[in-house]
This record gives sequence, structure tokens and C-alpha cells, in this order.
Amino acid sequence: MALGVLRNALKPLTLGGFMEKLKVQILYRNYKGDVAYRTIIPKSIDFMSTSWHPEEQWILTAFDINKNADRGFAIIDIMEWEKIDKMDKE
Repeated sequence: MALGVLRNALKPLTLGGFMEKLKVQILYRNYKGDVAYRTIIPKSIDFMSTSWHPEEQWILTAFDINKNADRGFAIIDIMEWEKIDKMDKE
């Protein structure tokens, strides 16, 4: 029983129903130290490492509207967060 609870606790937090189609603007500092506004659609939050973020940490996976691709954003490097609007259902 305890192992099942632990497995569930370690699963990624999927933002599907709650933040589905929510467009957000973040002020983000990337791995090079460059700061810029990014418009994203959040997908999930995971405790992990990536090639851009080699130390394990909370990573927000989101669709980056400007780059037209999924990207990982280190939560610690998000300096501002503002909801833009709820997107139309597809």
C-alpha cells in the first residue's frame, strides 16, 4: 500500500484538465542568463533533470507559442507569471 502511494506521489503533475488551453506569459531567465518574455501553454510539472538543466529540479513542460515547440522551463528561473487568456476549444 505505501509503495503505491509513493509511486503516485512521484508521477508527473499533469496540468491537463486544470490548465488545459491556458495561455500564459512568463518572464524567464534561460540557461545562458538571457531574460525574455515567453508565451506558453503549460502541460506538466516534473521533478527531473534535462540536458539544459542538469541538476534535478522542478521543470515546467510547456508549448512555447513563439518557438512552436515543447520546451522545458526551470521553475526557479520563472521571474513573472501572468495569465493571458483561455484559448478557444479545438
